[in-house]
Amino acid sequence: EGVRFDDAGHASPEQFIAASELAKRAGLEVDQDGPAWRSSEPGRGVSSLRSRQRDFFEGVRDLGATSSTHIKTWPNAHPQYWMDISLGSSRAWLTLTVNSVKNRVGCELHIPNDKALFADFLAKRETIEAALGATLEWREMPTKKASRIILLEDGDFRNEDEAPRLTQWLVNTADRFAAVFTPHLRAPALW
Repeated sequence: EGVRFDDAGHASPEQFIAASELAKRAGLEVDQDGPAWRSSEPGRGVSSLRSRQRDFFEGVRDLGATSSTHIKTWPNAHPQYWMDISLGSSRAWLTLTVNSVKNRVGCELHIPNDKALFADFLAKRETIEAALGATLEWREMPTKKASRIILLEDGDFRNEDEAPRLTQWLVNTADRFAAVFTPHLRAPALW
């Protein structure tokens, strides 16, 4: 109401008000510090959540480097919700994830551009799931280039009491995935 427009249909910038002023006029209370997930470490420009993700994955990397038997190299952790792990083949890799909204972690075999490879694995679903001792989520995603084979575990990686269990679960699960899938990435006829 009361906004004026020029001939091109644009409002003049001097008519705009800041979001905080708009909220005040609407009777809303605004936390001047902003939400906790926007806070950042001094000088790093990394949100608190991303910092915790990096710290958690550093623990995963450290444990994996000392205890994994089927993964040769564990990557450096970054401030993001995933960690990619090479299986020595460009046909597929492992992706470890943390989900702070659904409070779960995951290990997946990411097959970037090979629907035939996914189909080969799907045809051996029972054998693969028996070898892993788990029921997997099989996501072909026919409209996408990539396919994924996923195992999820409930738990909040930010909870200090749960983090050690989730770290161990990710390392153990990634190591089992590597043991089961890696030989077949190099020689699919092994089934």
